[in-house]
Amino acid sequence: MASANPPPIPKTRTSGSPGLDHGRTVFSTERFGAGETIAILENPLLALPDDANMRTTCNYCLYVSGTIEFEGDVKAGPRTCKACTGCKAAVYCNAECQRQHWKLVHKAECKMFKRIRERTGKDWVPTPVRAVAQVMLLLKAGDEEVTKAFGPGGTLESNVEGFKTDEELWKDFELQATGAVVYAGLLQSDETLKQAMEVLCKIQTNAFNRFDADTGQAGIYLHPSLSMVNHSCVPNAYITFEKRKAFLKAERDIEPGDEILISYIDHTAPRRARQESLRLYHFQCNCVRCKDDLNVYEVIQACGVSPGVKWLNSATFQPDVASLIPAYIERSKKVLKSKIEEIHWKFVGYRSPSCHNSQPSYHVGI
Repeated sequence: MASANPPPIPKTRTSGSPGLDHGRTVFSTERFGAGETIAILENPLLALPDDANMRTTCNYCLYVSGTIEFEGDVKAGPRTCKACTGCKAAVYCNAECQRQHWKLVHKAECKMFKRIRERTGKDWVPTPVRAVAQVMLLLKAGDEEVTKAFGPGGTLESNVEGFKTDEELWKDFELQATGAVVYAGLLQSDETLKQAMEVLCKIQTNAFNRFDADTGQAGIYLHPSLSMVNHSCVPNAYITFEKRKAFLKAERDIEPGDEILISYIDHTAPRRARQESLRLYHFQCNCVRCKDDLNVYEVIQACGVSPGVKWLNSATFQPDVASLIPAYIERSKKVLKSKIEEIHWKFVGYRSPSCHNSQPSYHVGI
């Protein structure tokens, strides 16, 4: 179980403790209008591209090779990321990013990629394996912030016992954790493997999928303070990413004292799909949408908000929706819901979210 809380998010207060029914809870201390930025968080413990984009994304600042993102880039034109001369695996958009990443973790990681190339002929590893290896190497180096979060009694919740109940998933975790220990060149003992397993569980529980819809780039982003924000299928906030920064924004008006809630999953999906996705987080969502199995329009009527449609003024819709629900539609509502879920399940299926997602924000499912 995690111990003390991570540093609070600016303009919020935190209550509760891990292990309780609702765990930690983050409340706003100010009023935020829909679309306003609640907080900007920097200095994540983990920020790395996924393995598919590792060779086209700066491994430090996460700039996408060949794109123009800032006004300052317009004159210079797009940049091409260049590979580390040592491992030929990690790439960087400039010398400063390479220096910063070397100091942060790549000094140790570079040797790991050389080892991987020698053993497998490849210059990459699956994203979760790389993330675990980075944390294990930083723990070995005595990094203070990483130790606070991932060390014994660290601030991040792991849900180890919950993950153990899924035998197949736990075997996958064992393989990934073993790979991280071997490739990182660490002592292959039971204690080290146990620690790597706990690190993987903490990443699974607390990290976000840093997904950019414009570029299609994804990856892992973990900031301890963001991990305290709870889930709802009717969220009032969401998270976006820019390079190594995370932006917590209001999806609808938030008043002082309101709990800040994001969605860990695709909250527009039917309840069955949402519950299956949330299974990885080991809690039962009791929001009004899950409790009463409400669709989008019913949420508008019941709560005055619309999941999946930001800042929609529900006042316009309530009279129209009410007039469009004659008795025969009401009687067949349960049948229709069942059919909708059946269709969604067949054609979409269950896809574990690969990190809390950035649109709005899904917790990592590895």
